Amino acid sequence: MVLTLFSLLSGVAVVCITPTAKPAGATEVLAQTSTKQKAQADQLLKQGIENLKSRQLKTAVQYWQQALKIYQEIGDRQGEGECLSLLGFAYNTVGQNEKAVEFLQQSLVISREIGNRRMEVNSLNLLGDGYYNLKQYQQAIEAHEQLLAIARETSDRSQEASSLNKLGVAYKNLKEYEKAVELYQQSIVIRAEIGDRKSIAGSLTNLGNAYDFLGEYEKAIKAYQQSVAVFRKIGDRQGEAQSLNHLGDAYMSLRESEKAIEAYQQSVAVFRKIGDRQGEAQSLNNLGSAYSSLGEYEKAIEVHQQSLAIGKKIEDPQKIATSLNSLGIAYYILDLSLYNYKKLVNPYHVRILAIFR
Repeated sequence: MVLTLFSLLSGVAVVCITPTAKPAGATEVLAQTSTKQKAQADQLLKQGIENLKSRQLKTAVQYWQQALKIYQEIGDRQGEGECLSLLGFAYNTVGQNEKAVEFLQQSLVISREIGNRRMEVNSLNLLGDGYYNLKQYQQAIEAHEQLLAIARETSDRSQEASSLNKLGVAYKNLKEYEKAVELYQQSIVIRAEIGDRKSIAGSLTNLGNAYDFLGEYEKAIKAYQQSVAVFRKIGDRQGEAQSLNHLGDAYMSLRESEKAIEAYQQSVAVFRKIGDRQGEAQSLNNLGSAYSSLGEYEKAIEVHQQSLAIGKKIEDPQKIATSLNSLGIAYYILDLSLYNYKKLVNPYHVRILAIFR
C-alpha cells in the first residue's frame, strides 16, 4: 500500500472570537495561543511521519494521537482529518481493522465537510482496505466504487486502474468471478495504457486466479504466463516466484503434471534465491504432490521432507502439518512399512497433523 504523505504546515488556524465578547488584547492572546498550539500539532504530525518512514509505527501513533487532541481542541478540521486518516492507516497496518475503520469514517466525513478531495480519496482507499481485511466485502465495494467515480471525474487513470483491481478482488471474494474477471481486464487495459508494468503483473495474477475459480484453466495459464513474463522483465523476483507457483497449480488442474513440475521447480529456485522460506516450502510441497501424481513417490518423499525441514526451521505449524500429511500419503501409497512412517514423526507432529487435517 502506498501512503501519500500529507502536506504539512499549510497555514495558520486562528480561533475566531467575537470582539464584543473580549477586549482586543485578550483576542490577540487567544489567537496567538491557537497559533502556537497549531504549530505544536503540526510538528507532532510531522514527527509521526518521520517515525513512520523509519518503521517506528508505535511511536508514530503516539505523536499522531497527541496532535489529534490539539487539533480537536483548537477546531482545526484539516489537521484533525489528516491525523484520523494516518491513524487509520496505522491501525490497518497492525491488523486492528475495526479501529482503523472507525478513524477513517471520521476522516472521510471531515474531508467532505471541508472539501478536501485528496483527503477524501486517501480515506476512501484506506477505508476500503479496512473493510476488505474485515471480510466486509460489500462495504469495501461501496468505498472503492466511490473512489472509482472520483478517479473518472478527475481523470486519474492510475487511481481508476487501482480501484478497478480492488473491486475485482472484492467481487472474487464474494464468488462473483465473472464480474471480477471483467474488472481485472479493465484494470489491465488502463495500466497498459499508462505503462504501469508492475501493477499490470499483479492484475494479471489476479485475473489468472479468477479464471482458476471459474475452471477456465487454459485462460488462467495464459494470464499467469504473461504475469511471469512481466515480473521477470521488471526484476520482481517475489512476484515471479508466486506467479510460477500459481502456474504450476493451473497445470495440475489440467493434469499436465510435467509442466506443473517445471513451473514448481522454477518457483522453488527463485524463492530459495531470495530467501523466502515460506514460499519455498509451499512450492516444494506442491512439487511433491506433482511427483506423486506421476507415481514418482521417491521424489515426492524427498521434496516433502525438504518442505518439512523448512517448516520445522521457521516453526510454522501449518507448513509442518501440510508436509506431514503429504508425506504420509506418499509413504502410504508407496507401501512403506508403518515403522518407517512412525520413525519420521514424533507425537507432537501427529497432534499438529490431526489439528490441521
